[in-house]
Amino acid sequence: MAKKTVAAKKRVVKIDANGQLHVHSSFNNIIVTLANSEGQVISWSSAGKMGFRSSKKNTPYAAQMAAQDCAKVAYDLGLRRVKAYVKGPGNGRESAIRTVHGVGIEVTEIIDVTPLPHNGCRPPKSSLRFLSNSSNSVSDFLPKFRNFNKSFFWYLTNSPNVSTS
Repeated sequence: MAKKTVAAKKRVVKIDANGQLHVHSSFNNIIVTLANSEGQVISWSSAGKMGFRSSKKNTPYAAQMAAQDCAKVAYDLGLRRVKAYVKGPGNGRESAIRTVHGVGIEVTEIIDVTPLPHNGCRPPKSSLRFLSNSSNSVSDFLPKFRNFNKSFFWYLTNSPNVSTS
């Protein structure tokens, strides 16, 4: 027996004149979202939704097209003023804001909310290959020693080839 499909209720979003513009710009795509002052989404668009593919999605023109598509819907519903929240390092952040302003929605404030690490992840260990061009390189004697730290400093202090001055 087939299951009966129940249509989901469409969420009613209260739209007033003030709202929020969120521009998420990554290295691969641009997502533009317009929301009311409470944060409920009114309309959204992205460069991929507009039909751009691969590296063309991260261009100012793609951001302009996505912002125009998103802003027209919100303007018709009554949105007039927004605070812009910009996140990410990609291209097209400014062009998206300029396009929303050009449609007729006034941008009152621009806030950058890009997440920044407070010395986050530990970096990978460094390689000693950068010394391979010199005549007395570390890679010449590195395999000879088991206890690298003590042997390395002993080699530096007792070697006749290395000058300490």
